[in-house]
Amino acid sequence: MSVKIGNVNLLEILPESIKRDEKVVALAKSLDVELKKLSAETKLPLHLPRLNELPHEVLDKLAWQWNAPFFEPTTMNLSTKRLIISNVLHQWFKMGTPYAVRKLLNTFAKGADIQEWFEDGYKKPKQPYHFRLKLKQLEDLSDDGETIMRLISVAKNERSWL
Repeated sequence: MSVKIGNVNLLEILPESIKRDEKVVALAKSLDVELKKLSAETKLPLHLPRLNELPHEVLDKLAWQWNAPFFEPTTMNLSTKRLIISNVLHQWFKMGTPYAVRKLLNTFAKGADIQEWFEDGYKKPKQPYHFRLKLKQLEDLSDDGETIMRLISVAKNERSWL
C-alpha cells in the first residue's frame, strides 16, 4: 500500500500495543495536525529550483540568510536579485579576486571591466595594487555610483585600491 506523505495518519501506523493508551492517541492526533502542515510546506525550502517564481520579499530574505555580498534590496530589480542569489556560493568562493569585481560590474553594467596596474594600456602613474574601472552605463543602480563603490569595496581584496 502506497500512501503519500501528506496523507499519512499516525493513528493508522501505531503498533497495536500502544493504540489503547489515551495519551499516545492524543499525542498522535496532535502530531498528525502539525506533520500535515509541515508536509504542505515542504516545497518552500526548494528555493533555487524555483528562483524565477519567487517574489521580492522572499529574495530579500534569501539574500540576507545566505549573506549575499553584492545585494542591495532597495535599489535592485527582480532579475538582478535573482542573478545574485543564484550565484551567491560561487561569489563567496571568488571573493577578493579580480574575477569577483568583474562579475559584480557585469551584473550592474554590461560590458564593464577593470584594468589592473600591471596591464598594458594602464595610464601612469603605475602604482602597485591599483586598478581602474571601465564603465559604459550603470543599468540597475539609481544613485550616482555610491552604491557601486560600496559593492566594489566588498568584492575587491583589502590591499587593492580603485
